[in-house]
Amino acid sequence: MRGAILGGRYQLREPLGSGGMGTVWRAMDQMRHRVVAVKTVIVAAGTADSDAARRFQREIRVAALLRHPHIVEMHDFGEAVVDQRPLLYLVMEEIPGEPLNRLLDGRRPALAEVARWGGEICAALAAMHGVGIVHRDLKPANVMIGPDGRATVLDFGIARLDRDSVDLTTLTHTGHVVGTFAYMSPEQARGAALDARSDLYSLGCLLYATLTGRPPFAEGPWQRILRQHLDEVPPPPSAGRAGLPAAWDALLGDLLAKRPDDRPPDAAAAGAMIAELPAPEDPPEPPEPPEPPTAPVPPVHPPTAIDPDAANATLAATALAPYEPPGVLSGDEVISSALSARQLLALGGLVTLLIGALVALVLVVSGRDTGQSVGTSGLITLGGIGAAVGGSLLYNGYWDDWRPRLERRRSERAVDAGRKVDAAYRATVAQVSEAVESGAQLWVCYEYNGRNVWIHLYQLHFADGDLVGLTVNSGQVWRIAEHSLRAASASPPAGV
Repeated sequence: MRGAILGGRYQLREPLGSGGMGTVWRAMDQMRHRVVAVKTVIVAAGTADSDAARRFQREIRVAALLRHPHIVEMHDFGEAVVDQRPLLYLVMEEIPGEPLNRLLDGRRPALAEVARWGGEICAALAAMHGVGIVHRDLKPANVMIGPDGRATVLDFGIARLDRDSVDLTTLTHTGHVVGTFAYMSPEQARGAALDARSDLYSLGCLLYATLTGRPPFAEGPWQRILRQHLDEVPPPPSAGRAGLPAAWDALLGDLLAKRPDDRPPDAAAAGAMIAELPAPEDPPEPPEPPEPPTAPVPPVHPPTAIDPDAANATLAATALAPYEPPGVLSGDEVISSALSARQLLALGGLVTLLIGALVALVLVVSGRDTGQSVGTSGLITLGGIGAAVGGSLLYNGYWDDWRPRLERRRSERAVDAGRKVDAAYRATVAQVSEAVESGAQLWVCYEYNGRNVWIHLYQLHFADGDLVGLTVNSGQVWRIAEHSLRAASASPPAGV
C-alpha cells in the first residue's frame, strides 16, 4: 500500500509497525502539509458497512474530542478501498519515542519509572472512561514512551473493530495476536459485556510484564492462555523480581482479580494506589559467573600424500558449497502471483465456452435423431454462450472499470473541495487549524443556504472533511463542511 492516498489527502509513506489486524504508517497530509500517523485496518467483506464499523466511527468521533497529555490525538478517520480490499483508517498525531514492549526487550525499568508510567496510564484511562470509552486492547505495544519519559496511550477503539472482523480460527497464524490474549480480562475471554474495569485487569497484566519482563500468562496455545485468565492465579510479581516490596504484590493482586467487583472501582483510584507504592532502587545484579575453561582441541592433521584418496575425500567433505540466497518474493509479487478477479472471470469464460461447445455438439447430434434442425440447435447454444459471456463482461466492467472510477471520483471530489479556495479561504483555514492545534475557542463563519452564519466553538478538530467542535453555549456537537468556511475570529464579530 506504500504510496496509496486515503481520503484524497493522506499519502502513505512508510510503515512504522504492525500488530494484529492493523498497520501504522507514517503519512503526509497533503492538504495541511504535515506528517501524521495513519493506522489502517483491513476488514472482512461487508464489515465496513456493519454495525461494528458504525460503532467504531461513533467511538472515534467522541475520542477525537479528547485532549489529554497522555492520549494520542485523533485527527481524522474514514473508509477506503486499496488493492480491491476494503479498509478503515485512523489518522493520529505522530508520537516520537519507543513502544513500551520494545523498551522492555532492551532493559528492565526501575520501580520509579514503572510507578510513573502506571500513574500516567491511569490518568489516560480515567479520561477515556469518563466519556464512555473502553480501550479493550491495553498492552505494552499500545503505550509509547517519549524521549522525555512520558507515557502516551495509543489505539483505543481499534480492538472492538478487530474483535468483530477476525475469525478466531485464524488467530494462531499471526505472531502478534498472542500478545493481545496475554493482556485480556476474564470477561473479555468469555465474550461478555465489558466496562472500564476490564481495562484495569489489562493494566495489571501490563504492570506485571513491566516489572518481571513477561505477562502473568504467556505460555502455550491461546486456548490455554484464555483458560488461565479465567481460572488460574498467577504467581506474585515478586517471584520474578527480587526485592520487590509486598505492596506491589497486593496492588497487582487487586488489579488481576477474576471478578470485576474485586478490582479497584475506577482508574483514578488505581492511579492513587500506584502513587502510594514504595519505589526503592533495585539491588545490583550479581555478576555473571565466568565461563568454564574449555579443553584444548587436538589439532587435526590432514592425510599425507601416502594416502591421496583419503586426502581428496577430506577436501571434498570440508569444502564449502556456494551460497545461493533463497528466492523470496516481495509483497507486490506475492499479491500478483495469485489469481485476480479479472483472471478468474477469464478462466470462467473459457470454461463456459468449452462447456458450450460440448453442449452444441450434443444438441446437433440429438437434433438429427429427433428431426430438429441444426440451425435451431446452434441458435440455442449460441444464445446460452452469449448470455454467459455477456454476464461475465458486464460483471468484469463493473469490477474493473465502473467501481474504480466511482472510488476515484469520490477522491477527486474531496481534492476538488480543497482546490476551490482563494486567499481569504486559505487564511480562514490557517486560522482554524491554529485553533485546532492550540485548543483555543474560535468564532467561525460558514455559508448555509446562501447566507453567512457565525457560531462560537471550542475543542475543534477536522474529521472526514468537516470541522467538528462543541458549541460554547450549549455544548452540542457541531459539524461544518470544510469547503463552506468563510471567516474566523478569536473575538466576537461585530453585529453578532
